[in-house]
Amino acid sequence: MLEIPSGEWVTRYTNRGNPVRIWQPLMPRIIDGYLHCVIYLYPDERSAREGERAGGTGFLIGESLVPGSQVRWLGYIVTNAHIIDGGSCVVRLNSAAGGTEILSTDERSWHRLNDGTDLAICLVELEQSVHLVTMLSRAYLLTKEWAAKINLGPGDDVALIGRYINNEGKQKNLPTIRFGSIAQMPYEQIECAAIAPQESFLVEVRAIGGYSGSPVFVQFPEFRRLKASEGPPRLSWLLGVEWCLFHEWSRVCDGNGHPWKNGDQVAVHTGMCGVIPSWKLLELLDSEGVVTAKNDAMEEIRKRRKPSPPVTMLTGAHAVKSAHPTTEQNPRHREDFSQLVTAAVKKPQQDG
Repeated sequence: MLEIPSGEWVTRYTNRGNPVRIWQPLMPRIIDGYLHCVIYLYPDERSAREGERAGGTGFLIGESLVPGSQVRWLGYIVTNAHIIDGGSCVVRLNSAAGGTEILSTDERSWHRLNDGTDLAICLVELEQSVHLVTMLSRAYLLTKEWAAKINLGPGDDVALIGRYINNEGKQKNLPTIRFGSIAQMPYEQIECAAIAPQESFLVEVRAIGGYSGSPVFVQFPEFRRLKASEGPPRLSWLLGVEWCLFHEWSRVCDGNGHPWKNGDQVAVHTGMCGVIPSWKLLELLDSEGVVTAKNDAMEEIRKRRKPSPPVTMLTGAHAVKSAHPTTEQNPRHREDFSQLVTAAVKKPQQDG
């Protein structure tokens, strides 16, 4: 028996004006935890404190420090390489106290692929006693195999979550969700601006500047849910990372609609953006440099920490919390981890 998707009855009209009642599926609601996985990036600490219109967006992915355990986690900040190359290495995230925390990173600690993919990741350790964050499990990242199994294609709904620079939040980060759909599958590499051609989805979504580095989730109605025996019974996956916007040029006109004789043009947003597939992010996470840095960091953390700090993790349909040591139990936590990153996450060699 077919499952009836969530939705509502709506009235549509035929070409002859006759009313027709149809069942319109509704897009699944976004999981609240997705909002807490988003961070903002700025060129310096002052810009981060003031929330200036510079930088971009990133998000957090977490991995277990102890295989098979959910009590210790090492996180990765994910964003576009062009944001880091542009000097925006200062991270602003929400604090458990209700404000924001600022974390300065070294550009040398960011890992990239050597094929020019516009992605960069950086190791980070966060505590729920200090930071209000959610980390995505890598199980949320869509692979080519699962994309084929779920019959992913043009028209599937997506949600982009990132930094709306016109109202990003001053007291704390307030990510904004924008909705759209897949317009084209990543059959060919796409060129945009001065960035190298990328393997990329074309997505029609109302993104603007500031959303670069944002996570993009593909959302399925209830009737597309996979059976438990076929894989994760998930209604949303991380489709990929937004990296560019596409514009067209239009002649500047006077009040009567006549083009100016000087030939001036302005960029017009097409509503299309590029999204680097999640499987490229998985490739980066599994690259030699990242794996080596992660293993070194895990070993150092095991040596200096025995109890476990809580970080909210999205490991399935629900967020779960693991137990962490408080800052009082580990007063030198931040200093220690800064030294750890300096030692274990040096300028990465060409990862691939």
